[in-house]
Amino acid sequence: MFDQQTISKTILFLNNPFDMVIFRFNFLLKALLDLSFWWYVIDRQKIGWRSKLAGLMTVSTVFWGSMAIFVEGTYTFWHTVMVYGYGVELTIIELLLAKRVKDRKFILVTRVMAIIGLVISFGALYLRATNVYVQVVGVSLFYAWMVMFVFKYLR
Repeated sequence: MFDQQTISKTILFLNNPFDMVIFRFNFLLKALLDLSFWWYVIDRQKIGWRSKLAGLMTVSTVFWGSMAIFVEGTYTFWHTVMVYGYGVELTIIELLLAKRVKDRKFILVTRVMAIIGLVISFGALYLRATNVYVQVVGVSLFYAWMVMFVFKYLR
């Protein structure tokens, strides 16, 4: 069952309008949390507020929040653009932040994780095999990277 579905397709199974509002609200809430985190990173790492990196961080939250509007089933093409745009932006942000901290091991780990994530994600897109499992792997790679970043460089 899960090999045919994505997390976003859950909205197709919701019949109660209130459930749909809650589902969409989750995207907006996560976007707000992401924005707060990125602003903390910008401040803590002394990244210029008008830099390209700060801009990418801010725009990535817009991509995520837009998924509350461009939902699967109604705006499938635009939803896919938002999901993959968000993933590519996060990958770029990870690479730029790793380069910024100037830790060779962390840069290498970041590059390897980025390549794995991109190959799995775009491979699944090319094969039309995107599903919950692919999404869980992609999100897990990002959160593993984030935990390493937070505990090593934001203490």
